[in-house]
Amino acid sequence: MSSTSSPVDFSDLYTDLLNRVRGQTTNSETVVIAKRYINTALRDMHMGHNESFPWAERRAVLTTHPQHTASTLQADKGSTGIVGPDASTAWNVVNAFNQQNVRDGGKIVINGGPEVYEIVGDTLLSNTAVMSSPWVKDSAVGLTYVYFEDEYELASDFLRPVDVYNFSHEMNLELLDRNEFRRRYIGRDTPGRPHVSTIIDGSFDGSSAPVRKLKLHPPPDEAYQIPYHYVTKNLAVSALGVEAETLSANTDEPIVPLPYRHVIVLHAYANFLRDRKDDERAQAATGEYEKALARMVADTEIGSRRMSIRPRVAMYSARAKRVWNHGGGRRFDTNGAFDRMEY
Repeated sequence: MSSTSSPVDFSDLYTDLLNRVRGQTTNSETVVIAKRYINTALRDMHMGHNESFPWAERRAVLTTHPQHTASTLQADKGSTGIVGPDASTAWNVVNAFNQQNVRDGGKIVINGGPEVYEIVGDTLLSNTAVMSSPWVKDSAVGLTYVYFEDEYELASDFLRPVDVYNFSHEMNLELLDRNEFRRRYIGRDTPGRPHVSTIIDGSFDGSSAPVRKLKLHPPPDEAYQIPYHYVTKNLAVSALGVEAETLSANTDEPIVPLPYRHVIVLHAYANFLRDRKDDERAQAATGEYEKALARMVADTEIGSRRMSIRPRVAMYSARAKRVWNHGGGRRFDTNGAFDRMEY
């Protein structure tokens, strides 16, 4: 990093921190510690402020799965396997949206019963599938069914929604707390156009982080496009434009715009002094960081206006200066009538 420029990439950031703490930039162990402080500061800086930072917002579109009801099926009491009469059930056929008609994790209601079964396994045949729990009714053939999907994976970098009350303004899709959702919309409902949603954590799916999903009510009866805005968990980007959760390579850059990147160093510097029990300097550094962060949060983009409430008081002020009179339609007082709200 040039001595006359502000920090740009990961190397600049941790080098600036090492210079502030008088650390050796050639010592590998010291460099590792400095990198950790920078990544911690980058993530901590976004906690509670993501909605204020436009650079952390992303947009994605979710396509729902149409319900599937082709042909009939056979179910045996106590068995998890279900079988269609022939290939006309088309469970493993790909639809117009490149989605298999019946998939792992989808739900199925058989013969209009109250039970909702979940399909498991990705290797479905055209007329053979496996449910996560056994069929509880008597064995029968020719049973009608409705297959639907009410849970959908969100973007891989999804952290949380931008609007905590409305998941998709285009779809007018209300967003509820998961406990409130379960309390109000327990059980199954006839598929239709979704109008309520909640966010749940699914399985880990080979990763250390759970797969975040959107649960819809009622389950979609057909394919809908649900555009949504969200806060990303990817706070770093490589020189090739590949996003990641943390800074790794020296040429990686934070998604924070260039004019604000020094704030990351200020926060890392305050944390470093705090951990070294240098309380007086840590307090001063924390104050400097908080002031810089406040300025950054309050900063506006070119062309934007901050929303404000400005009551139109001129009319009321003018009326208050006039003498009450009956002829002009204003309030007047006769024998205490005004005090009794009479006129």
